[in-house]
Amino acid sequence: MQTIKMTERNDWRLTNQIDYLTGKKLKYSNYKKHSNIWNHDHCEFCFEKLSNECQNGYCTIDSRHWICKRCFEDFKSMFGWVII
Repeated sequence: MQTIKMTERNDWRLTNQIDYLTGKKLKYSNYKKHSNIWNHDHCEFCFEKLSNECQNGYCTIDSRHWICKRCFEDFKSMFGWVII
């Protein structure tokens, strides 16, 4: 029998994301660079770099905030995200 580990509130990846990501609508998407100058983003939690169009993860509707697949799984219950 496998034990499911809940993410601890003292997880090193948690800073102030609760202030701007709680209950947000997210979409699962391939990463798209914003411009030729701005060519990557980082996961809002673990800072994993998202930089090529083959990478995918979860982002806010405006594509401003990105969350890698691992952090999404770890924090989805805590943050109550809605996937569209």
